[in-house]
Amino acid sequence: MEKYVQTLTNAAVSEDAIKCGKCFMCGGPASTGQGEHVFPLWLQHKYGLLNQKLTLLNGTLIPYRRLTSPCCEPCNTGPLADLERRVKVQAESYETNFENDDLRLLVGLWLFKILFGIIHAECRFSYDQSDPSLGSIFPPKFADELHSLHLLVNSHRKPTVFRCLHGAVPFTVYLYRIAESRHYDLFDFSTNLFGKSVAIRMGKLGAIAVADGGLQIEAGKLGPFGLDGQELHPLQFDELVSRVHYKSVLRDATHFYLNSETKKSLLIEQVRVTYYSNVLLEDGSQQTFRDWDERELGNMLSLYTRLNIPWFDEIHRQTYTYTFLADGSRNMNFAELDEKLDKIWGIPSA
Repeated sequence: MEKYVQTLTNAAVSEDAIKCGKCFMCGGPASTGQGEHVFPLWLQHKYGLLNQKLTLLNGTLIPYRRLTSPCCEPCNTGPLADLERRVKVQAESYETNFENDDLRLLVGLWLFKILFGIIHAECRFSYDQSDPSLGSIFPPKFADELHSLHLLVNSHRKPTVFRCLHGAVPFTVYLYRIAESRHYDLFDFSTNLFGKSVAIRMGKLGAIAVADGGLQIEAGKLGPFGLDGQELHPLQFDELVSRVHYKSVLRDATHFYLNSETKKSLLIEQVRVTYYSNVLLEDGSQQTFRDWDERELGNMLSLYTRLNIPWFDEIHRQTYTYTFLADGSRNMNFAELDEKLDKIWGIPSA
């Protein structure tokens, strides 16, 4: 019998299912194995992540290989395996067509699977192992707020039609080509759980996705500085990631959905944008994002670029950039960027 995706999502994101260690994809009994690796093993092996560590919200460091979610055998070997297989093919391809909406949908769903897996782990892990009474890192009772995020991931189970207000897919996704740099490993990953945004750099592919219904796409189709699809130095990619993560927490609106499903297909339809604060702007439109603050962006740049420099210029009241030159033109000299990083990190010239 065909399963109804919305029913599976309702079961999986319930507080009881999370507390009881049910399958994070369908809410059914989990297998007795180690579960689903949040970061797939093919990715861990390819980029040497097995013993590398990820930082959770409470500062806990956990090896990538140990970050797993309870999962049943049918989910693990069925829809999840298919999603991983298709993403792996794209990750190993150097002829990626970034204009392909199917690729953007695929990468977005995969990143949201990882994002939900991390949140699911945060709901299960104790905030302080020495004092379980403090509860989990992320309260499970709030997981149901991630219903739309989970439904997106589960939509991979059957043919799905998306009717969107802002683009081809009901979320924001930007893709970039990444240049090589002697200062950066081939892999990096970051999230802003509160903004439901996630970014990954793996080899020559960089991707950023936000579970915001596509509101950042509405504000700027090609993303920060209009560079979607362009080649970036890893530091420049980190700059853009910082901007998207920051904007994700400024979001002041959401969407009303009208979804329907048969045994064979799923329809996810955005009906309208609904606003949290109902603030009117000068042009009479309603506020979609709260006011941007360059100083706050500077803090985000320090966090996500891991580059400890004064990103905020007190004199000009704006953040510094390695993406553009003083005359406003695009900085395409990646070799010079590496030389600047040599000086910042005190590395002697060759």
